[in-house]
Amino acid sequence: MDRSHIFTYDLPRHRITSDLSEQVGDDNPLAVEVAKPLFDAGINFAAITERPEFLCNDFWARSWHTFILIIQGQMHVSTIGETFALSAGDLAFCPAGVPYLRTGLPGQPLQWIYIWIDDIPAWEPLKQLGPYTRPYESADLLFLLLRRVLDAHRFRGAEMMPLAHYCSHAIVDLLRQEIMLAGRPLHPYSVPMHLLMSDIQQNPGTNWTPAAMAKRLNVSERKLYRIFNSEYGMSPKEMVIKQRIARASEELAGTTTPICAISEALGYQSLYSFSNLFMKHTGMRPSAYRNRFR
Repeated sequence: MDRSHIFTYDLPRHRITSDLSEQVGDDNPLAVEVAKPLFDAGINFAAITERPEFLCNDFWARSWHTFILIIQGQMHVSTIGETFALSAGDLAFCPAGVPYLRTGLPGQPLQWIYIWIDDIPAWEPLKQLGPYTRPYESADLLFLLLRRVLDAHRFRGAEMMPLAHYCSHAIVDLLRQEIMLAGRPLHPYSVPMHLLMSDIQQNPGTNWTPAAMAKRLNVSERKLYRIFNSEYGMSPKEMVIKQRIARASEELAGTTTPICAISEALGYQSLYSFSNLFMKHTGMRPSAYRNRFR
């Protein structure tokens, strides 16, 4: 297939001279600030990695789903009984629990995107696909979106955060399209849930009760809990709290708004309760978190 008819612009190329991995993971509070939409969807790690030479023999089964997109160079991905040869613009997928080995060619520089996804119900259809590779029609777009997220994580500019969140949502949408390869449509509530989540993220201080959210989706509260657990692996209340903590983190890092005002705007009348909740989710008091960015 002529790749000039697939990509809207050329994949980036530069001279690879050293080991480098730029990454965001859900175990890093600073990464959560810029890539929270990824982590909310179960994408727990995303990186752009490069090596002057990448030779590996780690043939083992991961407990997470893995996507690999080659940017420069060549990589061989082997599963039991089969080996796939990948070059720039090729996507490889291996579901959780399937042993695989990835390695480059001797003496050849290699750059790739590496993404891990939790083995949760929302991504269950991926298991039907088994390991596969294919020329990826959105290779350039995925690289650009992740590049924006990593830049925001690195430079910490307050003006970069909204763009990073938008890009994170777009990455989730791109990867969810892979579910279509399994011959199964997205969850029937995926679109209305996406719209609901967008409103929660934009207005986390609203009184988002389970009853209000269930009414929004035209389902029972019991059904609402099942949908949230299936899509995000958490309850509606837990999701609202995550969005509020994320907004509080942005306000504390990028503004001089008094902490009591931030707490009240997010629906917490007690500053003490808000401070304890923030501490629980970030490991820091709001005042200490703000001081870190001064």
